[in-house]
Amino acid sequence: MLEETTVENFCEYSRVIRGCREATVEAYRRDLTVFRRFLADHPAGALDVPCILGFIRHLRTERANGQRAIQRKLATLGALVDYLLVDGQIDSAADPRGKLPHLPSPPTTLPRLLTEAETEKLLAAPDGNSVLGRRDRAILVLLYTAGLRAGEVCRLTVASIDWEGEILRVEGKGGSERSVPLHPLAAETLRAYLAVRPIEPLACEALFVSKKRGPLTVRAVEFLVARHAETAGLDQHVHPHMLRHSCATHLLRRGAPLEAIRKLLGHQSLASTQVYLHLAPEDVRAALERHPIRRTWPRVWATVVSRTCTYQGARRARAG
Repeated sequence: MLEETTVENFCEYSRVIRGCREATVEAYRRDLTVFRRFLADHPAGALDVPCILGFIRHLRTERANGQRAIQRKLATLGALVDYLLVDGQIDSAADPRGKLPHLPSPPTTLPRLLTEAETEKLLAAPDGNSVLGRRDRAILVLLYTAGLRAGEVCRLTVASIDWEGEILRVEGKGGSERSVPLHPLAAETLRAYLAVRPIEPLACEALFVSKKRGPLTVRAVEFLVARHAETAGLDQHVHPHMLRHSCATHLLRRGAPLEAIRKLLGHQSLASTQVYLHLAPEDVRAALERHPIRRTWPRVWATVVSRTCTYQGARRARAG
């Protein structure tokens, strides 16, 4: 049985020794809570191959988890095994990971995005005459013009803005930092928000604050994006990452270099950007409009018609 103290020690090890973010630690804790519940109903003597196989079966059949969720929980168990090895609770011979079957990779799904017209409606949805409306519009504009993640928006501080250099200093995944050019529209909406920001800059470092004058959470950003999308009359569930993806895709369609988009998004490798940016059906349709058959088809069709008429004339002659 996996003791709760072991889970807490593992979380502390992940936070302090490995330097994991709090969100990663909380994800570990949630996954291990599911695993402990499984162990309570299916007692196992050790964290071995039969135990993990039973857990996979439980996730797939009883919890109806998809491949991606299963892979994430197995990654958490892998991190736990690493901790148990370092802590001396198990030895390398008891490491079950090398004996597990290979699971197929999660299916690739195309991310959804907004059209430019839908994006324009969404950015215009907040009320520019209210404090929260100005805040929300600044957030939406940053999500779209800078391609920020929701967590990156929440980690912005007042000092993140370099007004002189027109640069936004963004803290990305894993504590990495990048400088993002501040779009003129983003600068305009930020100035409008800061003019009515409800607290003094030193009272709260966070750039975007809630009604209670505390830092915004990722969940709050997700909620306000969905709410304004509904106000704008968009007929799909909109989340912050859709604006990030729409930003990259729209830039690509306008001819922006892929390397520039990679730097904007904060991807470590160009391969990540290439996977992230898909071609929508309208892009493929536009490409097909440039297919060379558009020039050759009239001649091909004329040949087909001529041969058909000759063939039909020969058949009538034989029949006569």
